[in-house]
Amino acid sequence: AALCQFTQMAPPILYYGTEVGVTQERDVLQGDFAILEEARQPMRWDTDQDRTLLAFYRRLIHFRRAHPASYQGTRIPLCADSVGLLAYARQHASETVITSLNNSDEAQTLTLSLAPLVAPPTHFTDLDGAPHAAPTATLRLTLPARSGTVLVGLV
Repeated sequence: AALCQFTQMAPPILYYGTEVGVTQERDVLQGDFAILEEARQPMRWDTDQDRTLLAFYRRLIHFRRAHPASYQGTRIPLCADSVGLLAYARQHASETVITSLNNSDEAQTLTLSLAPLVAPPTHFTDLDGAPHAAPTATLRLTLPARSGTVLVGLV
């Protein structure tokens, strides 16, 4: 969900603690009553925080700031299927950002045609700086279950 939020035009919204793994313990509605104390666990501090998740959110924030195409420009659908795969691109100025999501319980291989893009890039990098090549205007990605990736390429 975070990858999707950070590549939309609207600003991403994080409820307190999401970035460090704070969750909702139980459903707020219990029987005929709403128990607000169940709406959110207390904020985690120090070593109780999920540092890996926090680092991921920091990378997303940095990526969004560094690449205006992640939230500006035209959104171009590349894939949406019944298996749970979704991919779309945004192009702005000389940048192309591709967001690919796998909402299924199994790893999926995704082959994206970049033909709908204006002057599609042939080289992309992901959030971690790893390269991805698309020399024939086709991008092939393998996404683990319940995961996604964001790639940026320059035209």
